Amino acid sequence: MRNFIRRKLWFCGWILIVAGLVLCTLCYELLRRYDGHASPLMLPPAGRFFLPGKAEACFAVFGDFRIQTEPFEAVMKSIRGSGADFALCVGDMARKREIQHFCWLAERMTRAAGNLALFCTPGNNDRESRDPRENGLRAYKGVFGQSGYWFAWGDTLFVALDTSAECLAEGELERLEEVLKAERDHFRRLVVFTHVPPLDLRGNGREECLPPAEAHRLEALLREYRVSLFVAGHQHAEARWEFAGAPLLVAPTSGQQGEGEDPRYGYWLVKLLPDGGIAAECRRVEAGDGTDSVEYFLASRMNQTGWLFRAGILLLLLGCGLVFFLRLPDRDQNVA
Repeated sequence: MRNFIRRKLWFCGWILIVAGLVLCTLCYELLRRYDGHASPLMLPPAGRFFLPGKAEACFAVFGDFRIQTEPFEAVMKSIRGSGADFALCVGDMARKREIQHFCWLAERMTRAAGNLALFCTPGNNDRESRDPRENGLRAYKGVFGQSGYWFAWGDTLFVALDTSAECLAEGELERLEEVLKAERDHFRRLVVFTHVPPLDLRGNGREECLPPAEAHRLEALLREYRVSLFVAGHQHAEARWEFAGAPLLVAPTSGQQGEGEDPRYGYWLVKLLPDGGIAAECRRVEAGDGTDSVEYFLASRMNQTGWLFRAGILLLLLGCGLVFFLRLPDRDQNVA
């Protein structure tokens, strides 16, 4: 009977050792893949020129999906088939504000986009802190790069503004003015994209927009430099208004719960026409909600804390201790 119990315990010891090795290996692989030290996948093309002089372009505007990957991938599939040259993501991508999560998110977005270029700006749900005086974008910037930047596509200047604190980032208007002074006259059109819209005309009693004083200053600056189009997200509902003498497009949600007359997921498809005009169409997609639970759990939860590695080490120690103890000679047998 005693030998039977020892054999069972011996077997359990080796199971603990194998389980500990598996957990430690899994932890190492997750940290290796999502530790944030690899080259960032989504660094914006700050100051870069694409197809200089081209008089037309087509791009999509989407956002507010917060890793709801099923609707996000349905939206990206529709965008890939729309003829868009690139896409602007107007923020609220993440659920956890840690660098491993952003690494996984960037990989997932790159995979879904295929050959489509993605240019991103952060939303309020992509910040660790809502306080605009604090650096709440460390994890975001570690993977996605700068929160405010500019690039050119053809004859159009694109400028990303950081409104992730639900207001303009410190020094953002001054930075914008410097860019416009240096670059605006070289381009036919100016497109500004950000997360929080400058105004909210829905009339539902909620004001999900920039503070009025900031919006007025921004409007004056953009009027001076002849903005052609302003695009944003944040409100989870499609809207087409006017700001600073130009169209203002607010993107519908691409994953979070929608609001307004049509709560379905969707995006704006914008065409910059050869004659200088702009055409925009809001496209809707049908999709369920939800996240790939296994991949999300492994990439964004298991490797967010040290419990996985500690559990593996504990199992290894318990298993090795049990096996070592059972290798000791049985005192009762020695006495006999």
